[in-house]
Amino acid sequence: MAKSPNCLSISACIGIIFIFATLWSLQDRPEYIDALRNHSQSTGTGTHGEAHAQAPIQKLPPVSSDSKTYESVDHEGPVSSTKGGSKEETKGGGKVESTTKGGKEDSSTKGVKEDSSEKTERPSFTEIAMKWGTDKVTTHNYHYMYEKYMEPIRDRKIKMLEIGLGCNMNYGPGMSYHTWLEFFPNVDMYYIEYDAACVERWSANLTNAKIFTGDQASLPFLQHFITASGGAFDIIIDDGGHTMTQQITSLTTLFPIIKPGGIYFLEDLGTSYLSEYGAVPGARTAMDMVTSLIHDLNADLGYNKHDGFRKNAFSGDMRGVECGEEICAFFRKEVPVAGKGAKAVPKPGAGREI
Repeated sequence: MAKSPNCLSISACIGIIFIFATLWSLQDRPEYIDALRNHSQSTGTGTHGEAHAQAPIQKLPPVSSDSKTYESVDHEGPVSSTKGGSKEETKGGGKVESTTKGGKEDSSTKGVKEDSSEKTERPSFTEIAMKWGTDKVTTHNYHYMYEKYMEPIRDRKIKMLEIGLGCNMNYGPGMSYHTWLEFFPNVDMYYIEYDAACVERWSANLTNAKIFTGDQASLPFLQHFITASGGAFDIIIDDGGHTMTQQITSLTTLFPIIKPGGIYFLEDLGTSYLSEYGAVPGARTAMDMVTSLIHDLNADLGYNKHDGFRKNAFSGDMRGVECGEEICAFFRKEVPVAGKGAKAVPKPGAGREI
């Protein structure tokens, strides 16, 4: 049978290892080494012996309140210093002073600006439109155009006309109405809607807009609207009946009443390829008119001199055209310009087709 190990020998070895580890950790603190030596000499034992009496351990001298101590840390972190009764801490180029006065700490910040206010981002056009369920974002991708051009003018006082209240939509009218009212905090909203019965049914829910009932293809009605509304719109959006006659008549009549710098948006241009909206062989479509306006913007003075070609009367005040998926934006110049074959500001409905 094997003999069991001597437990006392093992304990002694562990004790010796612990003492050596302690001495090793204190090798940079000579004051503790001296205290330990004095203790050994007074008791008559070495570091491995058993002490019969305990001598007091020397204490480090206290730090004078007038002395200066500096604690260096990583260059990216704070650097603190004690001067007399005050403490300085530098953070990111600024200085924070903390001074003790009568047991209380007085803190002041210099060079460090803290903003405790919560910064909240307001919802975008896309988020608002998705919330209300308008087909501008659920079916179409008009948000690319509207985010680009509406966001920069969002906080301005806007006079806006939208043709089409959405009475023919299966989810009911007003989704676009609510979207624009939430997006533009300072909007003066106008609508043109041909379905008078729908307007009457829903008017109680649409109190923040001035609604005119009539056909956007009717020139007399549009002229009445211009007079009654006062014109001078920042934004006009055609989301109405989508027929060729409606889209062309509205653009030629209403673009001239946009303020300089304003924008006219024409939605649902996909109907220019559908016969049920009047896009039949031989008929002029809304996309034909868009093409003619692009020609107007790029043609020189000789364009009007050729037989059969005439610029649209209002194109001289147009700065440019930009198109996306089923939508085009027409931009009015900042200042109406006459010249280059263009008339100054034409009367509503005076545009001539190519």
